[in-house]
Amino acid sequence: MDNSENTKKIVIVVLIILILLGLIMTIKLVKKDDKKDNAISNTSNITNTTSIVENTINDNNTVNETNTVEEENTATEDNSVAVEEQPTVSYSTSSKPNKTVVYTKPSTSTSTSSNNNSNNNKQVNTDTTSPKLDVKYSVETKTNQDITVTIKSNEKLQNIDGWNLSSDGLTLTKTYTSNTTEEIYVKDLAGNITTVNISVVNIDKVSPKLKLAYSNTENTNKNVKVTITSDKELQELKGWSLSSNKLELVKEYDKNFD
Repeated sequence: MDNSENTKKIVIVVLIILILLGLIMTIKLVKKDDKKDNAISNTSNITNTTSIVENTINDNNTVNETNTVEEENTATEDNSVAVEEQPTVSYSTSSKPNKTVVYTKPSTSTSTSSNNNSNNNKQVNTDTTSPKLDVKYSVETKTNQDITVTIKSNEKLQNIDGWNLSSDGLTLTKTYTSNTTEEIYVKDLAGNITTVNISVVNIDKVSPKLKLAYSNTENTNKNVKVTITSDKELQELKGWSLSSNKLELVKEYDKNFD
């Protein structure tokens, strides 16, 4: 009787041990299956993400170029562009199947590029028109004084040797002390030329040579005519008669005159 009971107890213990071992093995198998499922799921997610990135890049038609998306730029007074400290992302692809995602950080200033663009946008004004000039002489009649020639322009001029250029660049002047005929070339700032012929011919600083003649040098009861003859033209003189060739002055005296 005792042996039978002991045998039953042993059988029950063995069954319990076997059940426990079965449960442990089942748990281990379930954990392995979960790990495999997670690995498969992660692989699928990576594949899907890669596919989405590739499709996005292909949809944007980016081929063999690196397009950089820059964040907010702020213009500064010196034409440089300050960029906020935020990295920008650009995507580049090549003809190979592999796709590359490139992360770039923008430079903090693009002043050189801005200056180059500014220089390229400068306008060049073309001037092919010669200046219009007005020439005047301080004296246009016979004179024993110096003569000043003034040239006025409708635009700024370059200076000429021997001439004085006004502060506004619009007037040239020169003083002649003797008769002169010359040709000068007046240039505007663009180099366009207007030719001016200078003709100073009315300066006379040499005194005339005169001859004095009386109609009668003896005592007389008649009027006496005095004639002055010159080797050059004379000006009119009050009380005297000037000949048509301007070389003689004549006056008649009806009384003695010292």
